[in-house]
Formats: sequence, C-alpha cells, structure tokens
Amino acid sequence: MTCKISKQNRSRKIAIKLRGLTYSLILSLLSVSFPLVPVVAANRIIFTYGPLELPVDLDSLSNFANFGTSVPELLLYLNQVNPQQQADFRTALTKRHQLNPTQVARFFNSDLGEDLLTFLGQYIKIESGSNEKNALRTAIIQASRQREGLSLIDVLANLPTNVKIDGEKLLSFIKYTNFIFKSSLLSPELISELSAKEAALNDSTDFSEIADLRQDGTFEVQEEKWILQAQNRARRFYVLVYKPQQLQLRKTPVVIISHGLAARPEDSEKRARYLASYGYVVAVPQHPGSDYEHIQSVLNGQTKDFIPVNEFIDRPLDITFLIDELERRNDTEFAGQLDIENVGVLGHSFGGYTALALAGAEIDFKFLEKDCTNKFDYLDLSRLLQCKALKLPRNVGNFRDPRVKAIVLRNAINRSIFGPVGLSKVKIPVVYFSGSYDPLAHPMYEQIYPFIWLQTRDKYLGLEEGQAHADSVGLDGGLFQTLGSVPDVIFPKPETLAVYKNTTILAFFEVYLNQNLSYRPYLQSSYAAYLSKKEPFKFYWISADSVAELEDDVRNLTTREGLPEL
Repeated sequence: MTCKISKQNRSRKIAIKLRGLTYSLILSLLSVSFPLVPVVAANRIIFTYGPLELPVDLDSLSNFANFGTSVPELLLYLNQVNPQQQADFRTALTKRHQLNPTQVARFFNSDLGEDLLTFLGQYIKIESGSNEKNALRTAIIQASRQREGLSLIDVLANLPTNVKIDGEKLLSFIKYTNFIFKSSLLSPELISELSAKEAALNDSTDFSEIADLRQDGTFEVQEEKWILQAQNRARRFYVLVYKPQQLQLRKTPVVIISHGLAARPEDSEKRARYLASYGYVVAVPQHPGSDYEHIQSVLNGQTKDFIPVNEFIDRPLDITFLIDELERRNDTEFAGQLDIENVGVLGHSFGGYTALALAGAEIDFKFLEKDCTNKFDYLDLSRLLQCKALKLPRNVGNFRDPRVKAIVLRNAINRSIFGPVGLSKVKIPVVYFSGSYDPLAHPMYEQIYPFIWLQTRDKYLGLEEGQAHADSVGLDGGLFQTLGSVPDVIFPKPETLAVYKNTTILAFFEVYLNQNLSYRPYLQSSYAAYLSKKEPFKFYWISADSVAELEDDVRNLTTREGLPEL
C-alpha cells in the first residue's frame, strides 16, 4: 500500500509539472507577425468578473508573482483555487522563455498561429476597440526583447492601457485544464488495474524459456531510397525501404510506417531495421506537406500554411500509391515474394490518422464540428490540428485500402476527426499505443475513448508510463527537448520504450499478417508485465476482453471527478 501511495504521489507531482509545461508551451509560442506599433505601457490590468471590474496595479501583480505578496483585488479569484494552483499561476507569470523571435513570428503569421491568437483574444479585451490580436503581437515582441527572455508579466506590462482580462473565462479555462490533467493522471491507474486482471487470466507462459523478441532477428538488413512521383497529384516524395538481404521462402510480409507532423522517414530507421531483421520489408514514405521540411519552410517564412488541408487526403493516398509501387516492383525486385494483399501500417501521431483512414475510418464532419465548437479547443493542440479538416469538402470519401490488413497506432490523433461513428467502420485488427505523459495526444481522449469506440474484435491498447508523445530527441519538431527541460521530471530511456513497442508490434504483425499463432503469448498482458517488471516505468497492455469494464470505469471516473462525459 505504501508503494502504491508513493507512486501516486510521484505521478501527481509530475502531472502538476506537466500542467505547468502545457501553460509554458502555449506561452512560449507567443510572438508577433506584424511590424511593431508604438504602445503606452499598461499601469493597470482590469480583471472582470460578471459585472465587477477589479483593477490591479501592475507593480502589485509583479510583487505577487515574484514574492507572493497579497493582492486584495485578486482575492475573489485566488479564493477559488487551491495553494498549488496559486503557485502555478505565479510561475506562469514569471517563467521566462528563450525564443527565436524570427521563427516564432513566422509561426504566428501562419494559419495555426492566427487560430491561437484568436483563442487568446477571448480573454484579453482592449477597451478602445483595438484588435486584440495586434495588441498581443505588439506586446509580446516588446517583451521578447528582454535579454533574460520573455515572461507573461512582461507581456502584460507592454499591453495598451485599459486592458480587460475576462476573469470568468480565465477561471473556466483553469478548471478545464485541471480536468484534462486529472484524467491524464488517472488513465494509467485504470489501465494498470485492467492489465493486472487480464494477466491473472493469461496462460502460464514462461517468457524466459521462449524466443526473446528484445533481440534483433537473424536477417541482415539493407536500405534503399526510392523517389516516387504521383503524377495525378503532382506529388513527389522519397521512400526509405529496409529489406532483408535474403527474402524468406514463404511470402514476405510488408509494413509501411507513416511519420507524424514535423517528422521524417529517417526517424523510424531503428524500428524499420528491427522489423526487417525478422524478415519484413519495411517502407517509410515522406509526407511532403506535413514533414520536417515543410514545418521548416513555415518557420523560414516561405509559406503561411502550417497544415495544408489537403494533407488529410494526400497522406493516405501516399500509402496507397506506395503499395501500388511495391506491387509493380514485386516481380522484378522481390522475385514475386511480397505479400501485397496483407500489408501492415504503423502510424505515429498524424500518421495514426493516416493508418486509420487506410483501415476504413471515415471523417465524421458532424462530430468534428461539434468538438471544434468547444470554447477550449485550442488548449488541445491535437484537436486544433484535427479541426483543420473542417475545410475539406464534405464528399471527401473513404480512403480504405483493402490490402491493409492490420494497423498499429502510436500516440494517434483521431478522436475528433473520426468520432465513434467514423471509427466503427474499422473492421481490421488495431493496436493503440499511448503515453501517460503525452501532452499532445491525450491518453484518455485520444487513445482510451477511441479504443472503446472501435468495433473490431481484435484490438489492443498498450500504455507506457512516462512516454511523452515522442520517444527520443529529434522527433516532433523539438517537443522532446522541450519536455526534457521540465525540472525534476524523469522520462523513460528511449531504449526501454523501444523494447515495449518493438516486441509487441512484431508479435501483432506476426499474428495478423502472417497468421503465425505461435506469437499470441506476446500479445498478453502478462508479457507486458514481464517486459517491465524491473523497470521504473511500467508497460500495461489490455485487449478487447477488457473493453466493457473499461467503459464502465471511464463513466464512473468522469462522474466522480467531474470530467467531460464519454
């Protein structure tokens, strides 16, 4: 009991730090996109609460932020939050962010940056009727000139006079973030209990006596780079292909990996080589409109379109085009050995959307419109991305490729764009991987809910303690480095996370692509417990057998904790 309480306390402390990190991530993105205009520094900030107006002297607010000095005008707000939340507020006011002003300015000249500024404009009103977005841009660029870095208190100091901050909306925003992080904290507890129940019912396999999937396979691996041109879409992209030097005597399975936003095919090299060492041909295509190079073009000022809406169409079409290319080359380059009718797709983040679309999931525009009207939708950056799909034509169609027979989703963004109706169209085997520290693809809302909604019988959910969307440095446009800067928060070793995923991904594809049932024991909860028994960060695994109980647990949890309903 003491161990469990200690673990819960550690998780709560980390959740608080990650909540502060999310505030920091949002604040650290703020800069300007337009030329500076002269401003008169604000001496007072007026907090409103219904009909009340509570002017706060900026010096008093600064003393509160830096030293905790009492501010009578803020008592109405401070009395509604606990001491830890007050401390979070003070930290948010004073925490400094070293930014690249040029790149951040270009970000806020993009469509995504405009959306974020619109969201912030809900809270900050200029009495003179001036445009809140322009005022915010100007204030932030002034504050960013501070040698020691930008802070929120500096931004407030550079806002025009007679700035009103909507206190009711601000408190609602804080409460909503508390809901989000509370559910993030409770997600591992739900899955760990169900995983333990399943493990107790699993067969008594002694995993030390069977093949150790933590080791690479026996095939030597070679790498090739292909350049493909989809003429009908004017789309040119490269593909990294990893294949065993000698093909298997039986049909060779094929797996395609779809990278996430701001990532590259090279980021998947280690996992691709691992699968290829077991006899798979693994192809990793570039998605040109949402890869690392595209995001760099946004930050370099070459384009304002952060996420081209056509990426929701082009990404799954890239995979189908690649499967066609593999089929075309099968006889000449692979001796006809490729099993093109049984392809696996592994997608990370935005690649998770891609894999689900190929599996038959359909965009549910009604559900998406409803989700995107949530006044706090910009807090959830994955939802902000999904809401871009509202610009698509409503007859966009279905991207199902019948040759795709099994998919693996890592930190997928998918809840809002598909909803329960869209996900119900998926009939093939699916694995969801989630991370308990993931601030972008929330474990409860982006992984657990969709897992419940899937109607396919063959489905699994793996949750990795401490995983934070990206497993290692260099992925997701620097997110991992940002997360790694949070003080006193320790993350799992990338090698540990790789073991958790590689072994179960291999077993999943062996069972559902190769019909090799000898790998079924590796898809049990007891195997996840075996892998992580000596690790500080555990790995939990559940199957469709736990869905009914999981759904009941989630409903009970949301009722008890006041969280948004399923």
